[in-house]
This record gives sequence, C-alpha cells and structure tokens, in this order.
Amino acid sequence: MPRSIADALRAEGYDVVYARDVGLTSQPDPVVFAFAQQVKRTIITLDKGQGGIVVYPTPHAGIIVARLPNQMTSPQKVEVVIAQLATLAGMDFANCVVVIDQRRVRVRHI
Repeated sequence: MPRSIADALRAEGYDVVYARDVGLTSQPDPVVFAFAQQVKRTIITLDKGQGGIVVYPTPHAGIIVARLPNQMTSPQKVEVVIAQLATLAGMDFANCVVVIDQRRVRVRHI
C-alpha cells in the first residue's frame, strides 16, 4: 500500500499504523497479520493474497483488500480507497474480509 494512502487516511481522521513505521518492511504476510491481530488493527492492503480466509482464519480484526488496477496512479488509488471506505463508516470489521474496487464494496462476514 502506498504511503500516500496511509497519509490520506490519517488526514481523513482514520487511526492508521503504517507497516513500515513499525519495522514490518518486507516482512511476510503472516508476520504482518500476526502484528495486526496483536494490536487489534484492521489490515488494509492491495495484496489480494491477504484476503484468504484459509490462511487468515478468524478471529481477526478485519481485512480490507483494495483491488485496484496496477496502472492507476497513487492519487487515483487514494481517491478510490477514501471514497469506498466512507461508505463503510461506523462498520465493525471484526471477522470480515472487505473487498473494494472502483465500482463497489463487498463485505464477507466470516
């Protein structure tokens, strides 16, 4: 996830912990997942592999996967993520996998 998305989310009032800021740069997905669960944080990622319910079973604090085209610029990705998250305001993401794209949001309660 580009830092610009984390910065934009903070500017919108979201409480964001950026993985690189806590020493998780280049760590494998299970390590990032374990950290997020330890500190009770929902993961927001562009990595489609993070949404796997077999690899990341419940209970967890939630996983949001942004499925956005690689050719989109970072500012375009920021715009889509901010807009789609706004549609989920107040939602408890515990044990959910949320997939957002340019046109819709899908929520899977596990």
